[in-house]
Amino acid sequence: MNDILNTAAKVQDAADKFTTIADEMKTKRRKAFDEGKITADEVMQNVSEETMLRELATKLYVKSNDYVVAGAQASQMELNKAIADAKEKIAEIAQFKRAVNIFVSVIGLAGSILSGQPLAIVGAISGVKEAVKGGEEKDVPVQKKAGK
Repeated sequence: MNDILNTAAKVQDAADKFTTIADEMKTKRRKAFDEGKITADEVMQNVSEETMLRELATKLYVKSNDYVVAGAQASQMELNKAIADAKEKIAEIAQFKRAVNIFVSVIGLAGSILSGQPLAIVGAISGVKEAVKGGEEKDVPVQKKAGK
């Protein structure tokens, strides 16, 4: 149960996952802007958030040995699932603002890992889970084009 982020490789894996979420948010933002669903100001705000997550992920990756965590009462599987669920939810929902809320919770998770505080990490994992779960009854799936 206490295997979360206990090796540099696991920290690097988390950093890679944060980068894929940033990629997903970038795709979501571009689509929302192209469809006229968000303003230029919202684009710029989200670009700042995306950049923040990418910077946190890069720092985690290149200094992974410094961010190995001891004593967090969570599992690596729980962390990986929270990140995967966030990425999936960002990709599947149509509401840009809801996707941003999930994205911001992921930024908080990355920041908590950088803090090295086990309780903050566990709390941030819970925060991501809540963000993913919150408002599910109102979620509208993204419409996929035929043949894709």
